Amino acid sequence: MMSQGSILCGSVKHTVVSGIFGFITAVTAVLTVDFLRQRVLNFKHPVAISVLAYLLIGMRRCGCLTHALCLLTVGLLLHVAPVPLVASIGGGLVSGLCCLGFLYLAMIPCGNLLMVVLQIVAPRVVDCAQEKRIERFIEFLPERDLVCLQELTVFWGMDAYVDFLRQCAAGCGLEHYASSGSWPHWPATFAAAGLGVFSRYPILRSESFSFSRQAWFEWSAIQRGALMVELEGPNGKKIAVMNIHTTAGLEVLEAGVGVRGASTPNPVGLDQLLEALSRFEVFSRKAQQRILCGDFNLSKDSLAFECFQKESLRRLKLLDVYPNCPPTFACVDPETGKPLETLLTKKGSQGHPRVIDHVFSDKKCSQARVDNMTATAEHAKLYGYQQVSDHCALEIVWD
Repeated sequence: MMSQGSILCGSVKHTVVSGIFGFITAVTAVLTVDFLRQRVLNFKHPVAISVLAYLLIGMRRCGCLTHALCLLTVGLLLHVAPVPLVASIGGGLVSGLCCLGFLYLAMIPCGNLLMVVLQIVAPRVVDCAQEKRIERFIEFLPERDLVCLQELTVFWGMDAYVDFLRQCAAGCGLEHYASSGSWPHWPATFAAAGLGVFSRYPILRSESFSFSRQAWFEWSAIQRGALMVELEGPNGKKIAVMNIHTTAGLEVLEAGVGVRGASTPNPVGLDQLLEALSRFEVFSRKAQQRILCGDFNLSKDSLAFECFQKESLRRLKLLDVYPNCPPTFACVDPETGKPLETLLTKKGSQGHPRVIDHVFSDKKCSQARVDNMTATAEHAKLYGYQQVSDHCALEIVWD
């Protein structure tokens, strides 16, 4: 089995920068374009009502609905006050909420305008050698029985590279495939969750879902979630597998702008893991073996990871099969201390190795190792990438 994080999505290093650009562009547009200003900032207009409703849906997904409703209620009450200044303040508050809903909806498409322009005028800035990394990745697939991928990201259904990867995997004997889909899960409007499972064994059934709680800074772009499959393994053995990718928390924003502080707690990621555990408990009731793996975005030395360990053991008797795992993300050269991967890893994360990819199971493994999946010398020289991904692969063997 191979579990691999952040495998093939393009230009991941620039997502935060493009998001900030998109936010600024959207703000500028709504303040300077009369057509937008008259519809978005006039909270009685159908467009404003629509984006406000969208905002409330998103706030519900990130646990902030009560706060948003309180602000909306206060704004409406002030707006009907007999004092003009107070009424103006109330109207401004409601209009501000409408504007925020528009920003959530528009900033990702606006941000991608930057990426499109850069691809035309400065392609080397955003080039991530995706095709060549896929070629290299395929070389690692033979002799694998199960491969779980995260960040197999698809934007607006454009999944041609995923289809190509499926064909190549099938040629390596991994003929069975399940995914979390090619289109965004509402209320996200941009990217699919990017989870995929390739298997040598038949997939009897699969189920994917989005977490009920999402991060406030990404819910309109992508809905994090999990993918569960049931395999018919050797001798008819039923194996339940959950492939998961939680939110990275505020740390991804810090790293995206080149800031590296103390390890930031990730309470949303823990909530997502615990929700996934409950769903997996139901899905895997008849399984003879359970495997839960993926990019947890929690380090092994964190209190959140310790909490998840206790819960997974208590509920499903799941154990971390590689407790002494070396770093899987932002790895460094042990001799020089320099980052081993710089093409995809955000500047703020480089040189700060961590173990955030994990595999749990109710069966002990016989072998476990980390594979950096490094580029060949030729590829590294010609195409400028160091590893297939900014994450390393976890390779686990069960007898």
